Amino acid sequence: MRSYDQPHVLAARARGLRTGAIFLRHVLPVAAPPLLALLGVSFAIAFGAAIPIEALCDSPGLGQLAWHAALNRDLPLIVNLTFAVSLVMLAANSLADIAGRAFAGNTQ
Repeated sequence: MRSYDQPHVLAARARGLRTGAIFLRHVLPVAAPPLLALLGVSFAIAFGAAIPIEALCDSPGLGQLAWHAALNRDLPLIVNLTFAVSLVMLAANSLADIAGRAFAGNTQ
């Protein structure tokens, strides 16, 4: 909500712009980069939380596969899963960073 308190947003309101236009032109470009960074971090946390949740709920997935690999000391599988998860995290954070820079580039 701090984005709505910025001087340029108050000036746009004073000029009589509609709420949708103010949101798209003035609020979204300012608020998008931090929100996209939060989305990238949240994706990483959600992906990491899959391991204990899938193991506790006994549902099939990467989390349960990693849990059983750890219990069975299957080192090659653990290394490959760690590599795959690291690539997914890197891709998600890179996409969030690129999208945030694209939004930040449009405001200048």
